[in-house]
Amino acid sequence: MRRYCGLAVVILAVYLLVASGLFLTKDFPDSGPLAPAGPTASRALAGAASAEQALDICFPRRATGFEYRVVRGEVEGRWFHACYQIGGAGTQVVVLDDQGRAVSDERLLKAAGVWPYFGVVASGRGLALGFGACLVLLGLGHLYYRRPRPGPPLRRPDGRPTWWERRSVAWSLVFLPVATWISLLATRRISGERKKRIVLDAVFVVAVTVIAYQLLLSVAGDLWGGLVFGLLSVTLVFSTVGASYFLAPPTFDSPDLPALMGSIRHRTPWPPPLPPPGSTPAGTTAWRSARARIHYSRLVRVLAIIAAGVCTFFTVLVANLLVFAPGARGTATATGLALLFVALYGIFFVVPGVVAALLGTPLIVRWRDPARLLVLRPFHRPESSRPLRELVRRHVSGYGHTYTLADVAIRVRWYIRFPVLVGQLGVLSFRRGVISNPRRLDKLLSSLGSSTRRNTNWMVSRSKVFPVRCSDDIWQEAVVRMVARCDVVVVDVTEMTGNLAWELGLLRASRRLDDCLLVALRGHEFPAAAAVSRQLAHEVRVWAFDRSGQLERSDGFHRVLTDRLRVARARPGSDGVRSAVAGQ
Repeated sequence: MRRYCGLAVVILAVYLLVASGLFLTKDFPDSGPLAPAGPTASRALAGAASAEQALDICFPRRATGFEYRVVRGEVEGRWFHACYQIGGAGTQVVVLDDQGRAVSDERLLKAAGVWPYFGVVASGRGLALGFGACLVLLGLGHLYYRRPRPGPPLRRPDGRPTWWERRSVAWSLVFLPVATWISLLATRRISGERKKRIVLDAVFVVAVTVIAYQLLLSVAGDLWGGLVFGLLSVTLVFSTVGASYFLAPPTFDSPDLPALMGSIRHRTPWPPPLPPPGSTPAGTTAWRSARARIHYSRLVRVLAIIAAGVCTFFTVLVANLLVFAPGARGTATATGLALLFVALYGIFFVVPGVVAALLGTPLIVRWRDPARLLVLRPFHRPESSRPLRELVRRHVSGYGHTYTLADVAIRVRWYIRFPVLVGQLGVLSFRRGVISNPRRLDKLLSSLGSSTRRNTNWMVSRSKVFPVRCSDDIWQEAVVRMVARCDVVVVDVTEMTGNLAWELGLLRASRRLDDCLLVALRGHEFPAAAAVSRQLAHEVRVWAFDRSGQLERSDGFHRVLTDRLRVARARPGSDGVRSAVAGQ
């Protein structure tokens, strides 16, 4: 709380300094030749449009209930008309030159005294409202993360979640109002606390939409608006990512309890609570750092995707102008067009990766000791492997790098392997070739220690799992050698297969069972625990996860995972906490 409040005070102080500098160095007047109090245009000048003509150009369809006024004035030796529509929600202004053309030059609009009607932020009142918005956003982040708020409920094993059980449902409250509000109040499939979180999520969606829209309006030359809404964007990011890191309790985003628990849920917590993840200070720090890395990488990916979209639009637009514009082919040589297309493709291909690399530099450079975890799972079982991939992304990936042997469920996508037309971030992604011989396996294992390269791969990856393609005659050797290099092994025991039984035997023979965490798809955890107990000849604990990858007891899972990683770091001969995921 103290760190969050301290950084919030720093943000507010920076805003006050910037706002004070803008107000003291104000470069535009509040009045001028074309201000509303200026002289009304009564007659036309020679060669210029009359007042009626200017009004027809500016507002061809004039509505009743509005007052219209045309002001004529001289600015920098030229005559201009300013047409005002006064009434309703505010005043709309259009400025025309002596030829009846609309004027958008920032310098002329400021000299004419009409800039307050065009600028997104153009007054001391606007600066004060921006400061108030910063306070509201910081308070909203504190309100949202100061107490545990449930995430989506665990998915039923035999079906998809209903509408209100989805994670991104808050968008519908904003873009499909009234009907969704009534439906949210009426549904009984989620708890009241979950409903409150969805409403707060919708408030964040509104804030993101408004700030992004106003920031886009400000980039065309509005210095005040650009700085104010740029600082508001920084405040919004801090009130989400920063508040999540500094304020969120360990049980934040735990699955919502089933609605069938009814009124007894608030009297008897179910399932029984476990101690918070990382019962020691070191464990708490590791858990919070892991969560912060995941949130930061999501932000970097979003900004990189936005950059990719902008580059794509720019490339298509310029290519369209070059090829289809009238006279384009006659004014440019074929060589010049080819070179320009190559340059545009370079921009389209390189800029998103550069944006991701620059924004991710703090994490890439500072994360010097990432973990290696090994996840063993049944091969070609998409019904359990895909939820397992989500489990790794949410609960394991923040501790380090994750690897898996590729199959139909977890594999390197084609646009990552061949990032030619799409998938610009593919150049920074993990995309190893097929491991078909011991020499290639040696190269893979030696690259595990390259933290900078793997941090970059991790940053741009969505699933945070690095699939490794192995040939059939070497996959067992790959598992043996990766088991020797990992610190903690996560084993999916949803279905006991011959290959999985061999891997459990390998773990027992290599004395790595104490470094294992067993997981299974919800509904299979008890048969799986019995099968593994028979295989290993002692009782085991199996953590259940649903089809969305959400753990049933995530707090206890994080506590155990953090403790075992800490033990692995302290083990003699260990090179630190590592993480690798292998599958078959």
